[in-house]
Amino acid sequence: MKKFMRENLKFICLALIILAGSFAIGTNVKKAGAATRKCYTINTSNTRVYSNTGLTRGYGWIYPTDQVTVITVTGRYSKVSYPAGNRTKTGYISTGAILTATGGTTYTSRGKFNTYKRDGGSYYGYVSANDRVMVLGTRGGYTQIKYPVSGGFKYAFATTSDVNNYLKGGAENNNVNNNVNSNNNTTQTNTGTYSISGNLLTVNGVAMTDYRIGGKYTNSYYAKVNGKKVYMAGSQCCGYARYIAYKLYGCHDKSATGKFKDVSGRVAPGKLTAQKMKAAVTAAGVGAHIRTSNRIGQSKHSMSIIAVTDSGFTVTDANSDGKNTIKVTTYTWSSYVSSKYGKRGLYYIKKYVG
Repeated sequence: MKKFMRENLKFICLALIILAGSFAIGTNVKKAGAATRKCYTINTSNTRVYSNTGLTRGYGWIYPTDQVTVITVTGRYSKVSYPAGNRTKTGYISTGAILTATGGTTYTSRGKFNTYKRDGGSYYGYVSANDRVMVLGTRGGYTQIKYPVSGGFKYAFATTSDVNNYLKGGAENNNVNNNVNSNNNTTQTNTGTYSISGNLLTVNGVAMTDYRIGGKYTNSYYAKVNGKKVYMAGSQCCGYARYIAYKLYGCHDKSATGKFKDVSGRVAPGKLTAQKMKAAVTAAGVGAHIRTSNRIGQSKHSMSIIAVTDSGFTVTDANSDGKNTIKVTTYTWSSYVSSKYGKRGLYYIKKYVG
């Protein structure tokens, strides 16, 4: 009997050892497969954190010195974890607080170059030769990128000149035609912030499924958004610009005035310069609503920024032809100033700040 019990005890111990080894192996595999994404907020002000995806119930703050771990990303909000005293908290923030775009074109680096926590910020690391790097959006003389590091990835900024030299081969990778319409069935991208496939426009990863390029927007103050009617406090060009904002952020500059900031101020007709326009559009970034001033006999016009480069910017608008047609147009800074809209000056350029 004792011999039987000893044999059984040996068998049980052996089984427990095997089971423990299997658990340890499984745990290690899980950890190895969990790639992290790290970054800092783009702006140097404190960033509000919310407990819900609607970004309405605030319950914390991310400080400019906090490194953030990105868990999930959508066009409007991102789930992140961040340091809070001696512990880590998880919550939701506006995606625009950490990213200039949610997707982009990937390149193989041809050399080593430095990265920075934010545009014009402090040193964050470096990209190595042969790294696969995704190029996102631009801010001033810097471009945001996503690049591999030990254990995952970093979102960071590099000088646009380094991005052009080491990733894009010294060329602006701009494959965009002016006034793209429904007859163009190719997919086109510009700095990773938008794409057009057939007549479907996608901005920062959000598809504008309700209204198509080359199609018609509405004369109504209500827009169709994911099958529902949403009040835009404007029709035609203005309504369309607010529709773009609503798709990206879940609100627009009339429905949530406190979440938008005018970064340009008013510029009188005939007083806009290429330098002023570049500074304002670069500060505003993708998703911002440009509203022109009006000259005698001409009305205001609205456009939404969908890409910014060092040499110019791209917009989508409606009713530029007086027929509510939706278009995409790329301008250089000087060509915009000399255009019919540039000559009208600026009423505002409103940027989503959350």
